[in-house]
Amino acid sequence: MKRGPIVCLLVLLPFSACKKKTASTETVAENVIGVAFYPKSTEWSTASSAGDESGNASSVRQTDDPPDKVIAFYKGQIKDAKLTADGFSDLVHTNITGKTKDGAEVEVLVMKMPQQKTQIFVSVKRKK
Repeated sequence: MKRGPIVCLLVLLPFSACKKKTASTETVAENVIGVAFYPKSTEWSTASSAGDESGNASSVRQTDDPPDKVIAFYKGQIKDAKLTADGFSDLVHTNITGKTKDGAEVEVLVMKMPQQKTQIFVSVKRKK
């Protein structure tokens, strides 16, 4: 799976540069993403493009819960979940990829830096 949407969110989101032709910064609902949002998480950014059913949608969230709880939650939400974990000292960086219930590609990046909240980047790419 290409990591374009996540990379865009990580690198460019603070500069509001993740816009496509029909991008929207309105709140993206769970039914647009295709997987449930982590309970007790709060949204701090969203993006979508090309409509609800044929484009991309992303939600950037955060929680006070530890990464292992977030990872376990999304492993249960994502069909055919595959995990890739990288650790650099105290940094947690886990990528979960798979499919939503309706077959769209989904990628969840769970990150935790020391003394920070757990960050959750959810990105879905729908087939056109």
